[in-house]
Amino acid sequence: MSHRRSVPFAAIGLTALLVASAAGLAAAAEPEPAPAPVPKAVPAPCPATAPASQPVLPGAEEVPGLDDAKLYGLYLSLFPDPTASENEGYATVDPQRHLKAATWSEIAARADERLASFLADPQLPAPDELAQPGFFLILYGAIRHTGHQYESDENALERRRQIEPIVRQAIVRGGKLCDLALTRCRLDDVGWMTDAQLRDALSRIRRSANSWDERGRNRERILCEILRRRGPAWEKTLTEELHRIEQIKPVGPFGMESPHRGGYLEMLTALRRLQGKPDPLHIELAGPARLESVFPALPSEIEASLVNLDADPYSLKRGGDYRSGRQARWRIEARDSAGTLLPEREMLGAIGGGLFGEGPIAPGEKWTTQLDIGSFLPALPPGEYTLRVLYHDGLCIADEPSIDGLIVSSSSTLKLTVKPLEIPESKVDAAKVRDLLAAIDEKAKLKVVGGTYGNWAYDLVAPDSPQGKLLAIGLPAVATLLETLDDPKLTPQRRAVVLSLLYSLTSQNDPTSAGPILGAFKKAFGPWAVVGDGGGGFGISGSEDVPEGNIDAAKQVEFAKRWSVWKQYVKVVPAGK
Repeated sequence: MSHRRSVPFAAIGLTALLVASAAGLAAAAEPEPAPAPVPKAVPAPCPATAPASQPVLPGAEEVPGLDDAKLYGLYLSLFPDPTASENEGYATVDPQRHLKAATWSEIAARADERLASFLADPQLPAPDELAQPGFFLILYGAIRHTGHQYESDENALERRRQIEPIVRQAIVRGGKLCDLALTRCRLDDVGWMTDAQLRDALSRIRRSANSWDERGRNRERILCEILRRRGPAWEKTLTEELHRIEQIKPVGPFGMESPHRGGYLEMLTALRRLQGKPDPLHIELAGPARLESVFPALPSEIEASLVNLDADPYSLKRGGDYRSGRQARWRIEARDSAGTLLPEREMLGAIGGGLFGEGPIAPGEKWTTQLDIGSFLPALPPGEYTLRVLYHDGLCIADEPSIDGLIVSSSSTLKLTVKPLEIPESKVDAAKVRDLLAAIDEKAKLKVVGGTYGNWAYDLVAPDSPQGKLLAIGLPAVATLLETLDDPKLTPQRRAVVLSLLYSLTSQNDPTSAGPILGAFKKAFGPWAVVGDGGGGFGISGSEDVPEGNIDAAKQVEFAKRWSVWKQYVKVVPAGK
């Protein structure tokens, strides 16, 4: 399927699109599994650091002929910083650029081969039995094997489970192998690590969590484990580590000095929790503690403020999280009456991030913003809910599949009651909806309105067209469209039209991002605006064009089942009820 996208223009990110969030609890980690056996370390036949005297380097053409030990030695010599990415490229003035490229290429080829053999043959030596060069190759293969660490589908999780013994052994061996594992591999469990290993790993990672590598995330996972173990010895460790971070001369965007030190706030938060003190950053919510809405809507906005409850100032980011149409360093968590955590809304827009700055927040100072609940949560079925607002100063946690293992700030809870949607019969004209639906040409390229229909979408869907008139009816058209989905004679093309209309009317169940559901289509994105204390950002309409594509009828029918439950929540009632 060919695919063209012009993303919404993120225009103004006045360096300071709020920031905010706060002290509160950290996201509670799931119960730790029983500690796994700690892998044993073996003496390394090869040094973990580069030789004192610089060896004579081979030519690029000689690299494929090197044995594992010499290839590993060459890697240590050429790349003294194990956290550097092989994808960074090399300056044209670098006299070793061809040798570096050849070295990475050979390492990658051997790593893929060794890891495949390791995973396929259980009779091969275990990771703790391998010499340093051989172990380095399967570790690098494991890094390549896992792909994007943020993936949460079952295949990605299974890949992480497969390579876990390799990552653990790298941490046990320490040195550059440990640095490489902490930088490039996500630690899903650190309960197996000894106190000494936790301290060693913590000392190697002094940076905030971000989306580019795993160091900050792993550091927070380690901090969560320390909080679980507790004790005065750990309080001393975190106090010393916080002091070391304070000595770092911070460097911000474009090399400018910045007050934002690597992971300072998360370290301070962990220390305060060990000390039994309030979190340094707290989220304060304005307004009533109980909210109400009518399905599928959610309360439009809540006012949230980040408040420094500590005795000293520290730095917070401003901006940098608004381009997707929501302030993505925030997250709104919803639990139903049984305490079950409900899914968050998927990432809005085509891109994230944005321009940002950093600045100190003084003791008692407050930064305030407005959060649109509907941009963080999908439509909630009628019922009773408990909401909690969360914030992280480094990661866009709204877009994360899970925040387990992260140090986040939290608000107190809100209560939300969602009532069923009851549409008076007088507002429902089922015959008109069916006639307009029939008048939409199902053989023409589908037009999808990604937002509340209005002037901004008229270039795509004219207001005097059958589709424009149907969208103008609004929610009263939903009940008839839901009934239409049950028609066994519905063609895949007509079903695609109905699915796109339901999405446009409710902003739920986007079929354009669900695979071969619609075939060819053109989609217009609605405008959005994000405003907070100290700055903001906005975007104008954008578009997405899929000029050709097929419909998988079976997948389309399965996708349409998402709407079945809506019949319980959308009722047509006699006028005057």
